[in-house]
Amino acid sequence: MMRLAPMLARRLHNDRGAVAVSFILVFPIYLLIVGILVQYALLLNARVWVEHAAQVAARSAVTALPDLRPQAVEKAAVMALAPLSPVARGSDVDGEAADMADALQRCGVNLPDTFAQRYNYAKQATRVACSGGDYVHTHGQEIRVTVRYRFLLTVPGASRILAPEYDTVAGVEGRYQTLVASTTVMTSHGRKTRSHGDGVPW
Repeated sequence: MMRLAPMLARRLHNDRGAVAVSFILVFPIYLLIVGILVQYALLLNARVWVEHAAQVAARSAVTALPDLRPQAVEKAAVMALAPLSPVARGSDVDGEAADMADALQRCGVNLPDTFAQRYNYAKQATRVACSGGDYVHTHGQEIRVTVRYRFLLTVPGASRILAPEYDTVAGVEGRYQTLVASTTVMTSHGRKTRSHGDGVPW
């Protein structure tokens, strides 16, 4: 009986060590799984934003394309994706971003200090394509607006698995996934105000 006590004590001590080793081996895998789940959740959220941007761009395209203003379609998508975007690196603020921020502030919109930099990033990370042909002379033409956005993966470990390649967008280095969303709409010339030849309305 006297010999059993030390043996049991040693066995219990060894079991504790085995549990500690098992925990050390399993815990990083557990963290990686949690990180992948978090990154997938962020990707799903970003996909919702990109789909929203495609809808916003499509609404803009309804009247902007017949008026030969395709840049308005891209601006609509960029504006919708600016809140999702990280801050672009570098001190230079694009003139378009500064003008957009100024216009929104004059309308009473409270913007964060980083809005212009986020707009800069969204502008470089977003591509908009519109299918179709003669928007001016063809009434009610069906067009498909497609928005592509370079989404930055931010969860360590998980980003390496989901996006093996490293890239740089707007000065921001990291791993990216390209998210794509499309929306189909019909163009509309709307009600045009009649004007003189110099553009002054009657």
